[in-house]
Amino acid sequence: MRSHRIIAAMTALSLSIIMLPVSGAAVEADAALNAEDVTLYVLGSAYSDYLTIPEDKPTEFQLSADDGEIVRCKIKSGSSVNVTSGGLVTPKSRTIYWNGGLGTSTPTGQEGETVEVRYETGDSVVTVFTADTTYDVNIHVLDYSVVYADKVIDDYLAANYNEDMDFEEKLNVITKMPATYNYSAYYSGYVGMIVSGGGDCWASSSLILRECEKVGISARIRNGNRDPGAGSGHKNVLATDGEKYYELEAGYGSDTLPRPYSVRRRSSLYCMKSTDDGYTVYQYDGIESDGTVLEFPAEFSGKPVVGIDADVFTNNNFITEVTLPENYASIGQYAFFACKALKKLTLPASLTTIEPGALTKSDQLEEIVISPENKSFAADGSTIYTADRSEIVHVGNVDEFTIPDTVTVIRDQAFRHNGKITSIKIPDSVQKIGEAAFHNTALENVEIGNGVTSIGAYCFAMDGNMKSIYIPPTVTEIGDYAIGYTKTNSKPEADFIIYGAPGSAAESYALDNEITFVPKGAEETLYGDANCDKQINIADAVLVMQVATNPDKYARGKSEFSISAQGEINGDVDGKKGLSNSDALLIQKYKLGLIDKF
Repeated sequence: MRSHRIIAAMTALSLSIIMLPVSGAAVEADAALNAEDVTLYVLGSAYSDYLTIPEDKPTEFQLSADDGEIVRCKIKSGSSVNVTSGGLVTPKSRTIYWNGGLGTSTPTGQEGETVEVRYETGDSVVTVFTADTTYDVNIHVLDYSVVYADKVIDDYLAANYNEDMDFEEKLNVITKMPATYNYSAYYSGYVGMIVSGGGDCWASSSLILRECEKVGISARIRNGNRDPGAGSGHKNVLATDGEKYYELEAGYGSDTLPRPYSVRRRSSLYCMKSTDDGYTVYQYDGIESDGTVLEFPAEFSGKPVVGIDADVFTNNNFITEVTLPENYASIGQYAFFACKALKKLTLPASLTTIEPGALTKSDQLEEIVISPENKSFAADGSTIYTADRSEIVHVGNVDEFTIPDTVTVIRDQAFRHNGKITSIKIPDSVQKIGEAAFHNTALENVEIGNGVTSIGAYCFAMDGNMKSIYIPPTVTEIGDYAIGYTKTNSKPEADFIIYGAPGSAAESYALDNEITFVPKGAEETLYGDANCDKQINIADAVLVMQVATNPDKYARGKSEFSISAQGEINGDVDGKKGLSNSDALLIQKYKLGLIDKF
């Protein structure tokens, strides 16, 4: 930190005078503090190798008063400065000690430890007390790296930009500036790019956006990572004059300066990629207000638009209605996932493919209309079936639903994220339940019919209200994490129970996932009957002790002498999860008549 004498600081800042008396206190006409507004400058260690704060930019300030000695000072508002009782104002900072990716507030002394100093910026108000008077001083803490970068931008624009240019010429001048800096992966903002001499596509976009702000051009950061040939996380800028849109790109890498850059007029806010049959929409760059009904293009560059790719409108919060023109044949996975305002969807006769999760979590979608000439799908309210109603494709966020006995397949993610439905009966006609078909719903009760042979991965995962399920012997295939993982996908719930036939896929799945399995017909628990012989005696106590003391031999599934799943339930009488000698002791007391119930 540099120290500045009061007179020098007053000269450099042209400080004015303010007098704020304490209520009721008499103040002399010439009584004053030496500053009304103070601007201090800071520079974090991230840029200290590139910049030095000039001498005329104060880094601290000593307050003084004409009407007497300062008694005390305090921070009235803000968090950007510290002040001593005698009135020395300094920027607030914190030091971080880095070891690899871990930062701490105290040094560790490890080899290779680096030190970073960060400052708080912004406005604060300091209150100064003398014997008779109170003063408030406005303190502004500025990051000198930002001040420096903005000055560089201002100088560039002053030399290269003028209002007589047409809009596209202005954009070319703006886009060229970041291209005069090297490409570097180390900096992702305009300040870092200007100060260090290089930055990535995020930095280029940040600089373009800052230039646009300074000259009053409407622009925003655009997600470009899905553009053909673009890298992961790529960004560029979309600018508009209110009628036409332009895509500004200066993120290209190059060994020579200026690097390549481009200003491309957009013919549509829909981003298209070419396919054998025409074009598909892979991104939409518009940001409209609530209540928007989008007009989807039927053709692009003289060829038909034939579909919507995955994730195009994921988490959109303004589309209320969608009507797809003819020629649209496909809707990609999660294309309209979590569209919070979408209420109506109209689909053409040409549609043949709806990928899993395409409409998942669009909870307000109440009406789906499908052309009667469509040979692939049919709609009923907010439900989509295949045309012959043999498969359920999507079910809206309903609290009740009856699966017709024409259905043989419940497709992947058909009911996923339904937050209302609590009970479902799957008829005997259904043969396959797809992956994540009921993932993360409000289901409490599920009745699976005797025709089901396959249950997909994650089918009932994250259904937090479900405590048990019966799986019929017809089921021969159960996917990973399909059942019992009601709160996490990392481990099943300890108290979850799977009922099913001995030797079935249900028992194998339960054993593999360490989930309690109870043979069908044994649901009625006889507490104390650990060996399941329908009576309670010392043999039950002995079996429980064997499980507790020698689990490698007697725990469920370990050997021919192992306790059964129902035996585990029956023998657990002490109210604590798992079998222990405490359970064995209580069974003995019950047999001896010392207690009459568990």
